[in-house]
Amino acid sequence: MDELAKRILHRRQLEEQGDKPAVPYNPCVGMSPEEMSRYIQFLFEQIQQKDAQHKELLEQLAGIKEELKRANETISSNTSEQQRLSTLVLSLTNQLHEAQQTITDLARKNEDLQSSLRVSNKHRFGSSSQKRKSEIKEISGRDDNKDDFDGTADSLSESSGMSAIVTESPVSSSSRPSRKGCTNKVMSADYQVFHKCDVSRIPADAKVLKKSIRKVFDSVNLIVEHDFEEVTYRTSDGRIVTTYFPVADDKESHIYDERVQGTHATGNLLSTLAFNRYQMATPAYREMARMVEMKMSVCRQTLINWYGKIADKLNNLIPAMKDEALQPGANVNVDETWCRYQTRFGHKKHYMWCLANKSAKTIIFFYDEGKRSRNVLREFLGDAKIQSLQSDGYNVYMYLDNELNDMEHLCCMAHVRAKFKYALEQGMDKRAQFFMDKIGWLYNQEKRYRAEHLTAEEIKKERNSERMNIEIAEIRKKLDYHLYFDQSPQGDLMRKALNYMNAFWGQLFRYRNDGNYSIDNSLAERCIRPMALERKNSLFFCSTEGAKTSAIFHTIIETCKQLGVSAREYIKKFLDEVSSGRSDWENLTPSRLAIV
Repeated sequence: MDELAKRILHRRQLEEQGDKPAVPYNPCVGMSPEEMSRYIQFLFEQIQQKDAQHKELLEQLAGIKEELKRANETISSNTSEQQRLSTLVLSLTNQLHEAQQTITDLARKNEDLQSSLRVSNKHRFGSSSQKRKSEIKEISGRDDNKDDFDGTADSLSESSGMSAIVTESPVSSSSRPSRKGCTNKVMSADYQVFHKCDVSRIPADAKVLKKSIRKVFDSVNLIVEHDFEEVTYRTSDGRIVTTYFPVADDKESHIYDERVQGTHATGNLLSTLAFNRYQMATPAYREMARMVEMKMSVCRQTLINWYGKIADKLNNLIPAMKDEALQPGANVNVDETWCRYQTRFGHKKHYMWCLANKSAKTIIFFYDEGKRSRNVLREFLGDAKIQSLQSDGYNVYMYLDNELNDMEHLCCMAHVRAKFKYALEQGMDKRAQFFMDKIGWLYNQEKRYRAEHLTAEEIKKERNSERMNIEIAEIRKKLDYHLYFDQSPQGDLMRKALNYMNAFWGQLFRYRNDGNYSIDNSLAERCIRPMALERKNSLFFCSTEGAKTSAIFHTIIETCKQLGVSAREYIKKFLDEVSSGRSDWENLTPSRLAIV
């Protein structure tokens, strides 16, 4: 209680003091003048001392400010240097990237040059089977390097190699192996003359062991001129008639009626000339030399006129053959090749088209003023209701995809295989082997279908089997990897092959939609090849009529090949029928007349 009372009392005292005004403190109270003087002197000295300290602090602060300024300047200088160094590092990084890209491009160009060198060496020193079909082209264009078209803007330019003389050692027939599936054929001729042996001349004491036949082949090269004596007479009614009356014992008088109207030749001679000119690709000047050896003199223009006379008659068959080729639901193959056309200003490049229908065994060649636009094919097809059209990757056919909606467009797998083959053998790119093996497997399946005689429905089922889907998926996966992820250098041939397969992927595998479709366009390629041979031998057409005449003859010849009949015999039979007065052209086509 005492402690509590003390605290209360002390609190009251504090409150009372707090209520009273504060009395200012005066240190001089009670001091003498002398003490006050000393005190004042002490305070003055303290002030001077504080001023000196303050001045010293100000000087130190100024020094610190100066050092800070210099530090800031140093920092700014370092920042600028750092920025300069950063810019320099960035520039060096870009230069390094460009150098790496240049190295990659140079490596690619080096690979391309090596590929071109290998191609050139094969052109110069390789066998004929190793050489490309076209080594030197006088007229440039798409068909000069048609197989290398891949749907991109880039094109492959080949260096033409010089030909080399290669001496081959003779190989005996006994040491040369026969091709797989082929057998040796016994020599024979359709025209045979039997010479009987006079056995009476054998010595009387001799004994006959056996009789055999010794074959001896001889060539009879001659053209016989038949001079028919015509008589001109006036009838009782005033008519003037010129004719020939055969005598009773004239066994060759029938030749008079075999003369083709507008010529001095029989159908037999004209068919032989047409065979030599368009199937054997013999130019007119060579045919003239042959006829001179056969003791016949004829001018070049006469031969050309004869070819034109035959073509005019054969041209009547084209509409009926076109109807056969473009029948509803037909599957057709199309290809085109270039040809030269002589003008006053030099040679121009024109184009010849070929359309093939395998099921109808009909081949049509057409020449629309040498043009190669899509309008040529579109106008030729007209309103035909065909099911499919198969071609190579030429962009003309690509445009038709949007115009012929009811038609399926297919591309050629053989073109893809050829490009990977070049990349493997000439570009030395081992990555192409995978695609070669896979495409080879696809072709083996097609071979198996034919060997097993599968129906169209069975073929379609096999083409869409699970195994087939897996194989095609592997091809697509590998193709995407090389196109988008593979960073290793690729040669030009390999890039061409990859781009071609990628650009036409849908059209390449569209053959799986129907068992009647073909995996490639080889039919049209084979049919148009004789045109390339004619181009090589004859060099150029002198007129549009000459090109049209060639198209007509190749139509007949290639159709006869598909039918397995002789084109020469068919043309002879056709001319004989026309000479007899027939004009039912739909019944005179190769598919009808040749089979009868």
